[in-house]
Amino acid sequence: MWAAISAAPSPLRYATARSCSPRRAARTGNYKGTLMEPTTDRKAIIEAIQKAPMLSPNASRLLQVTSTRDHEMAEVIEIVKTDAHLTARVLKIVNSAAFGLLYEITSIERAVNYLGERMVVGLAIGDCASQLFQKPMEGYDGAQGSLWQHDLLTAIASREVAAYCTEPLNRDLAFTA
Repeated sequence: MWAAISAAPSPLRYATARSCSPRRAARTGNYKGTLMEPTTDRKAIIEAIQKAPMLSPNASRLLQVTSTRDHEMAEVIEIVKTDAHLTARVLKIVNSAAFGLLYEITSIERAVNYLGERMVVGLAIGDCASQLFQKPMEGYDGAQGSLWQHDLLTAIASREVAAYCTEPLNRDLAFTA
């Protein structure tokens, strides 16, 4: 049955990378096929991959180091220390009102140990992603940066709600959900 449905021509058309809705694509005549057909334009796919934002070298190194089971927290701290922007972000986050510390943490070693490696990696990746969300996006009418702010606040709220669940729930995992 699924084969019959997917093989049937659909009156709906999907948009190319430049347009944002099937209706708009149909109206302008700018479409490539039905909703069921995959995009097979190799040049467009390769171009999209090449235009995709890359992770910073330090974010890539953090991911590489933390993906192994036998890494040390000292390795994570050394990577953070080599990135002035990430160091400032880690210290700013750990000393924010969200954590409610009674004293200010000024040591990057203590800050990374307090936040944990997952949070630090999340901050490094988040900085890379925030650059993507700060650019105007076609089809999104919200204020510039508001999508990123919403995503970040939702992630923080999810992590905090996870602390009050009756069943054990990984707070870091809730942050990324």
